[in-house]
Amino acid sequence: MKNKSLRLGGYSVLASAIVIAIAIAVNLLAGAVPAKYTKFDTSPRALYTLGETTLGVLGKLDQDIDITWLVTEGKEDKSLELLLQEYSDSSSHIKVNKQDPDLNPALVAQYTNNFYDNSLVVKSAQRDRFVDFYDIYTIKYDPATYMYTGDYEVNFSGENAITGAINYVINSELPKVYSLKGHGEAEFTTNIAADVKLANVQVEDLKLIGADRVPEDADAVLIYDPRSDLNDDELKKLEEYLARGGSLLMITGVQDDAKALSSINRLMEPYGVQAVDGMVIDQNSGNYAGAPYNLLPDMVSNTITIPVKNNNYVVMLPYAQGLNVETLGDTSILTNKLFRTSNSAYSKLAGFDMQTFEKEDGDIEGSFALGVAVTKTLSEELGIDAKIVWYTTPYLLDETVSKNVGGANETIFINTLAWLCGSEDSGVVISAKSLADETLNMSASTVNILTVFFVGVIPLCYLAIGIIVMIRRRHR
Repeated sequence: MKNKSLRLGGYSVLASAIVIAIAIAVNLLAGAVPAKYTKFDTSPRALYTLGETTLGVLGKLDQDIDITWLVTEGKEDKSLELLLQEYSDSSSHIKVNKQDPDLNPALVAQYTNNFYDNSLVVKSAQRDRFVDFYDIYTIKYDPATYMYTGDYEVNFSGENAITGAINYVINSELPKVYSLKGHGEAEFTTNIAADVKLANVQVEDLKLIGADRVPEDADAVLIYDPRSDLNDDELKKLEEYLARGGSLLMITGVQDDAKALSSINRLMEPYGVQAVDGMVIDQNSGNYAGAPYNLLPDMVSNTITIPVKNNNYVVMLPYAQGLNVETLGDTSILTNKLFRTSNSAYSKLAGFDMQTFEKEDGDIEGSFALGVAVTKTLSEELGIDAKIVWYTTPYLLDETVSKNVGGANETIFINTLAWLCGSEDSGVVISAKSLADETLNMSASTVNILTVFFVGVIPLCYLAIGIIVMIRRRHR
């Protein structure tokens, strides 16, 4: 009996040892499996899940990238840690190493005098880029109201910052855009300027008055919301630049004087694109939000718009001027409407002074384009094209407007720069992920449908069910 008990005890110990050995082996194997197969992103906004844009960049990598994570022991940001793990798991070319900045002050001093934990250094054989903690967690606010309200929003921009840095260090040449000055042009806000930097686009000011020509190293010229007209000499230099295969981005708006920017219409006349007077109103409830000048135009598939359209985003273009696009007989010119109104749109000649949204005598019937992309083939053999993109509201770059549509406006702008500069591989934009509660923006028609459903249909259904139950009980 004693021997039997001993044998049973031995079997139990052996079985326990086998189970423990199996558990250890499973854990070791699981630890060797990349985290993307064993960990799941359950954060509300998928903070550390890599998007298609990043995966596309990583899939093309043919050189090694070292990412140094500068953080004091015990101060590691969990979201950043998981995001870095995703990068290293998604490409064998990505190596992440963690260093304590206190133990390597010389490394930190190379890049900044104002160091914050959880900053990064992204390095290739060609160059490196320092990614500050406040490039990863970005703070957005409205400068006009912040001093009164103190309101701001914190966004997680880790993927945008890291992927942008990777693109920067692997590209030998970065696109350069010259921003025209001398006509009261608008300036980028801090946040838009940061987006441009993360997209690896260099921006320099350009005054054509007194200059011989547009600089040879210009990948594109930007005209951003000028308040006065270009003179004939400036116009001629832009025409010569386009004739050499240049690229031009124009972002203009409704003018108090219909002739204020007549030079732009003269520049675009050979391409069959002309701005109409006034401000566009769209009476189709599916094409505006709140008020009929807050336009939600139909988006036409194009290299610029596809990344936004395929992800089911919309753009918002308030206070826009309409464009008429003429079909030309010149086969070397290809014009794509990027955004267009419904057939119920018209342009109010009164512009900002309009007293009613209703159509009045003299108002111009649509539909209209609100953005166009023009390509003129100059040499098919040499692959030389002139490119022009024209948007008709500076509110394209208004941060509040862009926030209302999930950052889609900013994405369109960066995609436009990349297309014009021929740098789709070096310029990427990935929307930041808000850590605050998000608002849901719907067109007026959607609001009406939901109102009828929740205020009318659902209560009537409950009432009908109650009546049916009452009748059945009475007949029992």
